[in-house]
Amino acid sequence: MALKLKKLRKRKWHKRSLRLLLSGTGSKPTLQPVWTRKPTDVAPEDYISFYTTFDKFSQPLNWTHFRVEGEVEFTALLYVPNSPPPGSTDFVDVKSHVKLYVKRVFISDSFDNFLPDWLNFIRGVVDSDDLPLNVSREILQQNKLLQTIQKKLVRKIISLLQDIMDDEERWESFYENYSQFIKMGIIRDQSNRGRLSKLLRFHSAQSTDKMIGLETYVANMKEGQEDIYFIGGENKETLLRSPLLERLTKKGYDVLLFTSPMDEYVSMHLTKYDNNYKLIDISKEGLKLDDNDKEMQEIYKKEYEPLITYLKEVLQRQISSVEVSVRLSTSPCALVSASWGMSANLERILKAQAMADKQAMFGLGAKKVFEINPRHPIIKQLLSIVEAEEQDSRTEDIIRVLYDSAALSSGYSVDDSASLSSRLHRLVAGSLSISPDFEVEEETFPEPVKAAVEEEKADL
Repeated sequence: MALKLKKLRKRKWHKRSLRLLLSGTGSKPTLQPVWTRKPTDVAPEDYISFYTTFDKFSQPLNWTHFRVEGEVEFTALLYVPNSPPPGSTDFVDVKSHVKLYVKRVFISDSFDNFLPDWLNFIRGVVDSDDLPLNVSREILQQNKLLQTIQKKLVRKIISLLQDIMDDEERWESFYENYSQFIKMGIIRDQSNRGRLSKLLRFHSAQSTDKMIGLETYVANMKEGQEDIYFIGGENKETLLRSPLLERLTKKGYDVLLFTSPMDEYVSMHLTKYDNNYKLIDISKEGLKLDDNDKEMQEIYKKEYEPLITYLKEVLQRQISSVEVSVRLSTSPCALVSASWGMSANLERILKAQAMADKQAMFGLGAKKVFEINPRHPIIKQLLSIVEAEEQDSRTEDIIRVLYDSAALSSGYSVDDSASLSSRLHRLVAGSLSISPDFEVEEETFPEPVKAAVEEEKADL
């Protein structure tokens, strides 16, 4: 019964589509289906009218109508809806919404993987004379010609999306609605990753108001710069205050701001742009800016060796190493992840996913790299204290507070906020000439209140 109803609905859709596609609204009436006509013979009103056979509650944002000849011949009319259709962002159990015709005979509208799952928002029609008619849907789905059609359709759709992104009046609203599909394509569609990367847009440290593409970033790179720098975080405002940006922006480097949870996964798959420019996460160890930095690092490392050794002793449970930073300018210290570890942003994303599996959580809580700014007065004073062997419990409190503040400003969370508060209270007390071993004055009660309290305790 359910199968009969399904077939009946398809038959009704086909009849309704036929009425619409056989009668032009903006052009002269014709018996030719819309997609079989020349694009120059179809009015925009006809395209919009035909779109209602797929979705009568929305409008098409753009469409492409073309014919391919050569190793396989077919005609296609494909639409990008004005906004993503309901359920299209799930990317689970995805079915294509492109209807397949063979020699103008309707075959199916439910091929699995007819288009990649990241293109499940596309609506339209494909009609081929080369595909066999008298075979089952399962056999047809394995046909090599159909697979060739699929590849050509994806290329055409990407070209259509590029046209929208090149339109100054429409690209921003389109990207807001469809960026997650583009990013999912980069993650899942290796063969089209390079093409899709040209559609990406991000804010950056030098372009905080208008999003830019990777092509624009590369065109504006500082002379001698070989890599694309990025940092991930919860929002643009937080990232712009990150200490990890300080010296890069001061030296004229731009840094892309990855604020979508999907951006972090995109960076794992898109390791190079245009097969030439590496994407470098500046929140990880090993950042290299220029040759002078390496030379100065060696000088500072030797000078600060006593402090580095002491920091390792105090923070041995939290850190894997202490390094002289090339990314700090005005902050005393920062916390970065190991080159193989999770960034602070990825840790935040995974912690927010209540159903994250154990394998995905592997790496959370791994030891970090503690970086110091050798030009900062606090770090210089700490070196003097250690060299004079005058360090004490208060010095340890200062170092642990610096570590916690570095963790917070670098995008990590503090595991023991109560201990942080206690250390801060002791340091405040010391600055007010109060003994760090101070005791809080006991509360006293007037006699009537004291008697009432004791009576209440007796009743209990």
